[in-house]
Amino acid sequence: AMRASVLFSFVIALVVIQCLFSTLYIQEVPVTHEKLGLSQRGTLGQGRKSNTDKIERESRYKPVMNGNKGTIQQSSSSAPIPSASPTPSSSTYDEPQPGARELGWKAREDINKIHEDNGIVEVIMVPHSHCDAGWLKTFDRYYQDEVKHILTTVTQALTNNPHRKFSWVEVSFLEKWWVQQNNEMKQNFRRLYENGQIEFLMGGWVSNDEATVTYMQCINQMTDGHRFLQREFGEKAIPRIGWQIDPFGLSQATATMFSQMCFDANAAWRVAGSNRRGYVDNKMLEFIWRGSDTLGPSSDLLLHLLPWSYATSDEFLFEKAKSLRLNNEADIARAADKLVDSFKVRTEAYPTNTLMWPWGHDFMFTDANKMFDSMDKVINYINNKPEYKVNVRYGTPAEYFDTIHSKEITFPMLQQDFLPYGPTVINWWNGYYTSRPLLKGYCRYLDAIQRTAEFVYTWARSSNPSALGQSKWEQLFDRLEAVRHVQGIMQHHDAITGTMREHVLQDYYNMITKSSNDCAFVIETVAPILTSTPDNLPSDVFLVKPGDTVSVPDIIESPKFLLLFNSLPWSRTEIFSVSIDTPLAQVYDATQKRFIPSSVLPPAASYVDGAKRSSAFRLHFETEVPALGYSLFVLHYAPARSFEDTTIFTSDDSLLPSGLGNKMPGVNILTQLHSKERFIENEDVRLTFNDLGNIQSIMQKNVAPYVLKNGTRATSATLDINKHYWTYKSDSAWDNHYTFKALDDGTQDKASNAKFYLIRTPLVQELYQKVNDKLAHRFILFKNQNQVQVSDFVGPPDRGINYITRYSTSLESDGHFYTDDSGLEMVKRAYNTSDIYSGNYYPMVYSSFIREEDYPFSENHFRQLSIVTDRTHGITSVSPGSFDLMLHRNTLQSYGNGEKMEDWNPVEIVSWLLVTKDDNFQRQQIAMRRNFPLTAVHYQSSESETFSSDMLASQSFVGEEFPADVFLMNLDYHSRNSDTVALRVNNLRQKKVFELYETPQVSDRLQVSFDSLEQEISLFDVFNSATSSLASVDERSLSLNQKIEDCKRHHWHDNAEANHSFKYGDSLLQQTSPVTSGHVSLPPLGIRSFLVTFTNK
Repeated sequence: AMRASVLFSFVIALVVIQCLFSTLYIQEVPVTHEKLGLSQRGTLGQGRKSNTDKIERESRYKPVMNGNKGTIQQSSSSAPIPSASPTPSSSTYDEPQPGARELGWKAREDINKIHEDNGIVEVIMVPHSHCDAGWLKTFDRYYQDEVKHILTTVTQALTNNPHRKFSWVEVSFLEKWWVQQNNEMKQNFRRLYENGQIEFLMGGWVSNDEATVTYMQCINQMTDGHRFLQREFGEKAIPRIGWQIDPFGLSQATATMFSQMCFDANAAWRVAGSNRRGYVDNKMLEFIWRGSDTLGPSSDLLLHLLPWSYATSDEFLFEKAKSLRLNNEADIARAADKLVDSFKVRTEAYPTNTLMWPWGHDFMFTDANKMFDSMDKVINYINNKPEYKVNVRYGTPAEYFDTIHSKEITFPMLQQDFLPYGPTVINWWNGYYTSRPLLKGYCRYLDAIQRTAEFVYTWARSSNPSALGQSKWEQLFDRLEAVRHVQGIMQHHDAITGTMREHVLQDYYNMITKSSNDCAFVIETVAPILTSTPDNLPSDVFLVKPGDTVSVPDIIESPKFLLLFNSLPWSRTEIFSVSIDTPLAQVYDATQKRFIPSSVLPPAASYVDGAKRSSAFRLHFETEVPALGYSLFVLHYAPARSFEDTTIFTSDDSLLPSGLGNKMPGVNILTQLHSKERFIENEDVRLTFNDLGNIQSIMQKNVAPYVLKNGTRATSATLDINKHYWTYKSDSAWDNHYTFKALDDGTQDKASNAKFYLIRTPLVQELYQKVNDKLAHRFILFKNQNQVQVSDFVGPPDRGINYITRYSTSLESDGHFYTDDSGLEMVKRAYNTSDIYSGNYYPMVYSSFIREEDYPFSENHFRQLSIVTDRTHGITSVSPGSFDLMLHRNTLQSYGNGEKMEDWNPVEIVSWLLVTKDDNFQRQQIAMRRNFPLTAVHYQSSESETFSSDMLASQSFVGEEFPADVFLMNLDYHSRNSDTVALRVNNLRQKKVFELYETPQVSDRLQVSFDSLEQEISLFDVFNSATSSLASVDERSLSLNQKIEDCKRHHWHDNAEANHSFKYGDSLLQQTSPVTSGHVSLPPLGIRSFLVTFTNK
């Protein structure tokens, strides 16, 4: 009995200790309906080391002049009245939860001492409502249940009192509400905007995620929002302030893009807990944030970090049941005491006595009259009590930042991103980099098909406007605009991230499907206009979508026409693949007027775990398609086709269809594969594997002679490489949609029972390995295409498992690896051994690489291995020469949104390994080529001839292709009833040593080399084709909402100001050379945006 009692006591003690530990390291507390990161959150615990040590502390926040404290707006007796007072009240109240304790610093016991020598605390209270474009509810349900009431009652409440103000972010909801309002309501809302009571914050279609989106889609959704604001509220409706208060970590690309959109500042919240605590302790919650080392000061803006959640305590959300009751003066006094103490505790974290105090929550102000009427009472009470030494007024973030700017103080500068977001040392929000990979893949496909639809529409409308009536062009534009709006919604930080509830996910899938169909409709309508004479327009034109099989009629006289559109500004010579229903087909090139070589592969092994195999054969042929153009090919039935040039070996007959010898006459089927034959190759690369199909090495063939370390000369280079799958079990207490927390050190599947097949043809060679019933991969080498295409087949995933593929190589990298920042600029990363494995994952949007040394590509042997991917993933490098790519996950915990992420979808994830020197140097271009592939449409021909002379075999919208490093980001009609086209160009290079090619490794010559990264392009020369030419060019800001010369931003003083080329009052135009006769100069990483018009010939 005594032993039992002791054991029982010991167990109880362990439980108590575990509870205490859980409390200490509490992450953002999951609740049934409260939004992640809101009033129930805590951020205790230790996280990553702060970067504040890199900043010179002694010169922080030195005032250079006294400045003004800001103008305080006077008010009527019914509105808040600011006033001064000599002494603050005393209270033991710490701050509405979440409060100061969450920050890891203890609020002062005697808050009388807070700022007692610094005068009055000026509080600018910012009423706002954070409205997710889908999360717990669908976008439409949120609108019906909350948003329409917010906008309607806010309009009423502000109209009733001119001293009230409100800030709005999500234009997607505003647009939906706007079109349903009568003229009177619209005029009332416009009046509120014009007199400064309404401020549009950020002005994007949504508040986008910052880790998983591409920079192009981020810019596009901001442009859509800004376009709506100017259309409805005038040319001066130009947002100046970012408001990224909820995305799960901050990307440097945000600072880069916002600065080029002429923003003065950005407000945010979610940075790692350790960072935020350090910033609070050093009054560093405001600093100059440099977005790009390449762009320098022109990418600077002020970043304002909230010390804790953007959500106000329920006590002051007066439409909530848990709010404070204000039935009498005593109630109001108690509320005032709490609010004043909250102001003063928060003010302690900032360098001045002017405080921005956000007042709001998710979907707050559905009863705005009640909210404002109640807060008016509290504010009036505070302003009539001089002893508080606090002035409070309603205001906007722009008013706050203007006030701070007027004080002429200096700020520290940081150049970094804030990813991954980690409230605690064991709670890293990086699982969502990979969560729901099927959704992320669909989003990337929509990017590609939208680009083609926008391009062919612009080409056809500008070149041949009479081909369709104006109303028809406008109808097609309306479809494209609807696609843009859906694309905007998908960039939301609970959409592409995969962190929504299941029924919301299905709603997003429906949106994507409809948008894909709209794109298909535009392409199918416009393609005949570009390819045929008006009297011979083909009918029944169909877009080839993923998973489609093109039928090749078994009638020789009735071939299938295949149009390939290239939306990129560079010509393409590459192998194109299409699924067909018969192997007996051959390809006619209408441009060359001859039949061209092609290869046919048997139906691909599909998803593992019993999924149905595709019955389609895979036709491959070499294409040549001009820049921003198309080429025509014809698929003919070829009953006499033979396959003597095709060799197949399989270690297990179940991997391939039976009867291939009959279906593919003459195919060479091997019964055994000798060790010397275990490879696939093309002209320049050979990939070897062992007897189980595990890859072992990659050889670069035929390189220029070079000297090995042992002194011998070589003409080839070999990289040892293997690829294995690892699985990590989820920690059920932490692993969820958002976070990745492994319970173990991972388990490697050594593929000891793997099965594989090998296919060799003249145009394509393929190795497929089935590792187990959940995992398989395929390696493909195409002719004249030296990237190794890798398909990973995963799923359906097991519950509570994270699937990773690990590449291990003989590269002698130093532990650093590089990931792209929203696809824009590469960021150097390091594996932090003081963090857990889970804490070292970073987002990869388009590409990542490891390399041996930070030098230019001036040697032939293996120096770098890059990976380009077809969707966003989490990636890390656990050891030199390796990287881990997270492929899929299925978690155990319901966190934040009240549901577990039960993702049972099998997926095929495609990536490309860049192994040659040239390909690694051209990583950015290859990422664009692979993520924006050729788009195919097909239609039946009733002609007896191989090719109709009435059709144009190949055509281009441009007179010459772009330089290799200049990318065309947009070529989109800007509005439905004007001829203005949005055009953006981007220099893909950045100012980094690894961007240099064949450059002497001498430090004093680097600047000369960097100068070579600048690019130039003549728009009038490029856009001068047989059908149209450029008529006018008007340079604009990044989001197109103002002329480049009118974009003038606040200059924020920092300690190195003497070295700045960007000064207060400078416009963006002064950071670039002017456009002269359409001649554009692009510095490294430069993006320049234009509104242009075309004239048809």
